[in-house]
Amino acid sequence: MKKVSLLSILSVSLTFLQVFLWTACPIPTATSTPTATPTPTVTATPTATPTPIPSATPTPTAPATPTPTAPATPTPTAPATVMVTIPAGTVNTTTGSGVFIAGRTSVQNIAAFKIAAYETTWSLWKEVYDWATANGYAFANAGIEGQGALDGTGAPGAIDKTLRPVTTISWRDAIVWCNAYSEMSGKTPVYYKGAYTTILKDSRNTNAAGVDAAEVNTSANGYRLPTEAEWEYAARGGDQNDAQWNYTYSGSETIGDVAWYRVNSYDLTSSDPAYGAHPVGTKAANRKGIFDMSGNVWEWCWDWYGTISSSTPARGAASGTYRVRRGGGWGSDASHCGVAYRNGNLPDYPDGDLGFRVVCP
Repeated sequence: MKKVSLLSILSVSLTFLQVFLWTACPIPTATSTPTATPTPTVTATPTATPTPIPSATPTPTAPATPTPTAPATPTPTAPATVMVTIPAGTVNTTTGSGVFIAGRTSVQNIAAFKIAAYETTWSLWKEVYDWATANGYAFANAGIEGQGALDGTGAPGAIDKTLRPVTTISWRDAIVWCNAYSEMSGKTPVYYKGAYTTILKDSRNTNAAGVDAAEVNTSANGYRLPTEAEWEYAARGGDQNDAQWNYTYSGSETIGDVAWYRVNSYDLTSSDPAYGAHPVGTKAANRKGIFDMSGNVWEWCWDWYGTISSSTPARGAASGTYRVRRGGGWGSDASHCGVAYRNGNLPDYPDGDLGFRVVCP
């Protein structure tokens, strides 16, 4: 028998073991590693969480949601409470004026005063009216929102009716309301009766004699109606050296720029939104920033109406039948809307194109 050496046995066994291990656990080649477990590329990460491009988050949100709603629906009492200061001035004879006439020295020197930039709106009238009637005042007329004819109907349009001037109130209503507005605002009332002992608080016909003979406290700081001279001075712009002083209408030679009057209001059908009195301040102002002194509604003044002479006092005649109204209204011809035109009505007369604005020291 041939002998097998121990070394030969070990050599064969080692060879067998290598073959076995090679088959069971092969060693990966150098190129097998990246294909088996690929390393992510650098560009893979940003695609998972992309950075927004500028157009993805636009910023035109402000133009998309504009804020013109504030002027479209202003605070109801804001327009009528704006007061414009009219500086003191000297006025010489003015051609065409029925107030600033030759020799009338009482109106040559106009004292400074403040005048409402807007005709008294329904909203302000109603606010004061409600306060007044709860505090001992009484009125002949409750007023309306200034839309349409006497009954205040007509197309409501798209704008708040409370911003139209109050109408269908008498001269008596206006001065009693001024006293209420003064008291409500913490000011001293202007109009009294009984040797300045009693504040006028009743405009009804039963108190007509007392209201028509109203005494004026000229030192009071409350609200009142303008005198006719003050009204025309403000309507002309408060400066005789300025070109606007001689304009036909308050603020312009072109009536359509500054006035709601017969052609653009009354001549329309009552179903037209432009028929009737318009919201205050919707036409151009004069040089002092005062609106609607031509057209929209007539405005009561303090004075008795009548012929003015060189001896007429600054506050007008001491007595009369009618009270002055100025400026023309939405139913007036252009000739009645001029700054020089004068007219008058009975002090108890209410009308659908007749309102007022206030002044104070």
